[in-house]
Amino acid sequence: MTGEEAARVAKLPGVARVEPVRQEAVSDDVSTKFIGAHRLWTASSRPLPGDATFTFPTLQDLFGTLQTPSGFKGDGVVVGDIDTGYNSLSPSFQATDASGYTITNPLGSGKYLGDCAVAGISLGGCNDKVIGVYDKIHATDPTQLPFFSVEDYQGHGSHTASTAAGNARSAQVDGFTSPTNISGIAPHANLMVFFVCENPKSCGNDASAAAAEQAIKDGLVHVLNFSIGGGSQPWDDSVSQAFLAAEGAGIFVAAAAGNTGDSIPIAVPGSANHLEPWTLGVAATTDTGGSPANFLSLTSPVTPPGNEANTQNVPAYLMDSTPPLTAALPNSTPYLLSPTFKNADTTGSDGCAPFPANTFKNAVALLSRGTCNFSVKAVNAATAGAIAAVIADNRPEAYPGLNAAGSSIPVFYLGQQQGAVQARLLQGAGSVGGTVSLSLLARAPQVPDVLANFSLWGPASFDVLKPEIAAPGVAVLAAFNNQVRDTDTKSKTYLQELSPQTPETVGFDSGTSMATPHITGSAALLMGLHPDWTPMEVKSALMMTASEANLINANDLSAVVPADYFKRGAGRVQVDVASRAGLVLNETVENMQNANPAKGGDPSTLNLASLQKAGCAVQCRFTRTFHSTLSSSSTWTTWATGELGNRISVTPAQFSVPAGGEVSLTFTVNTKSLTPDDTKYHFGEVQLSQTADLPQAFYVSPTLHIPLAVAVPTPTLLASTNKIAISLNGQPSGSANLNLTNPGDGTMLFNTQTAGAVAFAAMKQPALIQSGYNSTHVLASGNYYMADDFTIPSDGTALTQISVDGFVNSGAQKLTDFGSSLGLHWRIYADNQGVPAGNPDNNDNAVWKYDATAASAGVTVGGAYGSSFVLNLTAAKLNTVLPKGHYWLVVYPDLPCNANSNGKCTFVWNWFTSNAGDATLPVQVNTTNSGSSWSVPSDLKQNGLAATITTQAGCSAPPAWLSIAPGSGVAPSASTAQVKFTATSAGFAPQASASALVCLGTGYQNDFPLVLPRATIPVLVNASN
Repeated sequence: MTGEEAARVAKLPGVARVEPVRQEAVSDDVSTKFIGAHRLWTASSRPLPGDATFTFPTLQDLFGTLQTPSGFKGDGVVVGDIDTGYNSLSPSFQATDASGYTITNPLGSGKYLGDCAVAGISLGGCNDKVIGVYDKIHATDPTQLPFFSVEDYQGHGSHTASTAAGNARSAQVDGFTSPTNISGIAPHANLMVFFVCENPKSCGNDASAAAAEQAIKDGLVHVLNFSIGGGSQPWDDSVSQAFLAAEGAGIFVAAAAGNTGDSIPIAVPGSANHLEPWTLGVAATTDTGGSPANFLSLTSPVTPPGNEANTQNVPAYLMDSTPPLTAALPNSTPYLLSPTFKNADTTGSDGCAPFPANTFKNAVALLSRGTCNFSVKAVNAATAGAIAAVIADNRPEAYPGLNAAGSSIPVFYLGQQQGAVQARLLQGAGSVGGTVSLSLLARAPQVPDVLANFSLWGPASFDVLKPEIAAPGVAVLAAFNNQVRDTDTKSKTYLQELSPQTPETVGFDSGTSMATPHITGSAALLMGLHPDWTPMEVKSALMMTASEANLINANDLSAVVPADYFKRGAGRVQVDVASRAGLVLNETVENMQNANPAKGGDPSTLNLASLQKAGCAVQCRFTRTFHSTLSSSSTWTTWATGELGNRISVTPAQFSVPAGGEVSLTFTVNTKSLTPDDTKYHFGEVQLSQTADLPQAFYVSPTLHIPLAVAVPTPTLLASTNKIAISLNGQPSGSANLNLTNPGDGTMLFNTQTAGAVAFAAMKQPALIQSGYNSTHVLASGNYYMADDFTIPSDGTALTQISVDGFVNSGAQKLTDFGSSLGLHWRIYADNQGVPAGNPDNNDNAVWKYDATAASAGVTVGGAYGSSFVLNLTAAKLNTVLPKGHYWLVVYPDLPCNANSNGKCTFVWNWFTSNAGDATLPVQVNTTNSGSSWSVPSDLKQNGLAATITTQAGCSAPPAWLSIAPGSGVAPSASTAQVKFTATSAGFAPQASASALVCLGTGYQNDFPLVLPRATIPVLVNASN
């Protein structure tokens, strides 16, 4: 629909928001036992002797475990997977598993929901395991392909669905010498498939929201898996809001914390996805089973210096896009060191230049990483006679996943430490070198509970701990797609190292997408075991019982640095332990909706199993209400641990709660004497332990824990507004107040500043992601332009940056899709009785204008929807100084018409609206209509457009008509000072108005006492008579 249509729809009764379509990225055999699922399968959640080895059971033992008459395997629970579809012929999704067990269909055998009856919806059709499928891509956008199909052409959906709820089965991994046994976490659960992703980086928010709403409507799904990105603005996002409605309908939602990628190359603080308090955000860690590897053993005439472990059976990982070994290499194969090997640091350039002829004739070459592409090193080694190449890392890290495309020989990755040891031995052997054997593919072991280097981090932008839990997400083995579409080159890349494309296809994959279905399956087991628990109670049980032992950061294998809460949440899931949680926490949909910080809500007050406060100056308090799951009265003791252990108090510290009863606890954190720092969080933890005369047994709750993270803000003064409006209404004077709040720990001073310059936002209007209005110069015809007003408060004000937010009307297009030649235009007009004094097509007498392209200096095109653009006037070397006055901003791109069947242009840029505008409303003009003029759109709901104009404005003494009291003052820690602005009408004509920029200088008074200058606060005062 067009922007105008969207705005009209937004006004209809029952419509909460209208937002443009955007595309999100999608964000086994060992992990089921690693997280304790097998104990619930057998109804035994007590620790079992010898479990430290985590070897997977034989298939016979596995089926024996699953066929025990007691236990919880997901029977009667329905899992919904919102993803790329599924491999409908895979044994993971058949009604009867390999042991002969037939899944019960809750609808009745042969009865299904959704699109199951649509011809060609999948290759295998629905069955009593997969009881419903929906093609939400075609349902929300008929122009998308393929038409009405839920068959997985990419692998992602098959992988996530089978990890959560796939049948137990035997699987042959391509290159392995024997089959491997795999199972989903809840193997007896039923499955609903929601197809929403055209490819792994194109999952429409409209389709995803529709899927969640469908799950609610059907009333059958208990748990939803969402291994897709998004959720950074929970209260303004249609998918997030659909998940909130799902939680209210009794559906648990697990959502991926997100992975590094093109937009976020490395994990950084604050990058995590899915910040919704009502979903469980999942980070990725390792388990004991690593990626497939060929195992290398070195023989050298030089005796290893006590380091056999780095020379025998060392995992060597085949790099992507290189040919695999077709046969094992015997231990007589020559192994030669590159003459320029250097892996002690990252400055080496080994293999970047050609080697002398026959340097590695008929041998395996050992090279080092650095400077040039791996493919260059491989080609140079092969040209010098190598039959394979081993490239040693030059930094300490787990295998990061590397590519040597174009190599004609197998290329393997070796860790830095192993490479250094082998290089020393080969160097000592001189030109003789050594010999090496390389096995065929097998699964390598890995250090468990290491945070994946791709897993994105918190903190959230508001006070909710994210991510909240971790689960295995590295080298997870599960079902994959059976077919590949020719147009989907990404899928072909995925399948290069997988089994042949048969229904039995399985593959290893990594990502928070793979971690999330472990939580989904765990929640399915808990909802089967405890049908009276709410989704939020299930969430709290998983968090409070998660394992925290030995969880370490990615790439810190040598330093062993513990991962903090913002990286791994409350810990790594232990579903068997979670099943015995004696206390859980619930929260209502109403409270979570009302916690929206943009509307004055406080997410830190929500009844969640975590405690977070960014503004914890001097002291902060949290209250949590716990519900007992136990069948008899219980007594509990609390204590605090971690960095803040001696600063946390719990009231009451000891308590009793009746069977099924509730108890409220207050957690108080004293941060006095901690150094204020907005960017540094301090961590602690509260533990709750049931006290009993009996030894701890399976009917006694495990010890529970609640993570806590607080930051002590630096002392500063925050103004309640940067614009003061005073209306005299014919009276001799009028006034308005400005609040200056100090959220930090320390005393702040302020005073009126009469000189200097200050950065001032002449317009600061954040986007309301609901609707927008056409502001486009169409290269054929049909130009519409939007304008919004702003005020320059003092003469000599220089513009520094203009940024605007919008979207392209066609959901499949973004401004970034039109390339570097895209024309972009900026106009500033004087005010002419409440509208711009001109427009771009007629009477273009702008006081300032600039025309550029997306590739011009100072211009940036991008943003969340790929359709925002920024002009940095300093970088563009533009010197734009405006005199004091009232102005209008007009911006627009040049877009081709690309007319549809109705003759209307499909490519239209819509300028997002904002709730932060002033009393003068935005206006629009359609210059193709003769005689048209600027006017307010009839269906306008908001009072502004999404734009920010930053300036450098001069400070001066307040004018004669304005007084400020007090002119200086003090704001102690965690307090608010009030400043009164009074305007007088003396000397003003009736209906006159005036404006002035007032600067308030601020400073921090330290303990000496000295006043350390801080920021200058600009305040625009508009007075009207």
